[in-house]
Amino acid sequence: MGTEHSGWTRAGERPSWDYDAFVSYRGEHAERTARLIRTALLNLGKRHRPQWERRIFVDRLALKVGDIDARAVEPLVASRTLVVVLDGDTANSLWVDEEIETWLWTTGATDRLFLISCSRDLNLTWVNGRFAREDQVPPALHMAFDREPR
Repeated sequence: MGTEHSGWTRAGERPSWDYDAFVSYRGEHAERTARLIRTALLNLGKRHRPQWERRIFVDRLALKVGDIDARAVEPLVASRTLVVVLDGDTANSLWVDEEIETWLWTTGATDRLFLISCSRDLNLTWVNGRFAREDQVPPALHMAFDREPR
């Protein structure tokens, strides 16, 4: 389905991922947050490893109604991390849910899956091994984590 990556090669070498992060979101408010996250990650990277080019994928082209397509799948599975921007609309996004499912199916990496809330109304409290308000997160996240996510 995509290119399999081994991650870091050797100490001090550039990682073998095509992208450092894939940022998933739904809606205008979350898109603004996604762009801010991209800028922050690029700036942070420049500060700590200025010799490395950072590549952060924020999908604006492949977004459409319907199934996830290759324009999003390829960079998704070729990314070191998945960052999901959550807001009031994200739980109902089939697209974001499918991106998360694809990430989990192809990488199995919940330790590199990060959740960022851009809404004060979201309750991402972790109780008894699950989100207290599962209705506020995409279904793919309901049982994805063994412990509280980052």
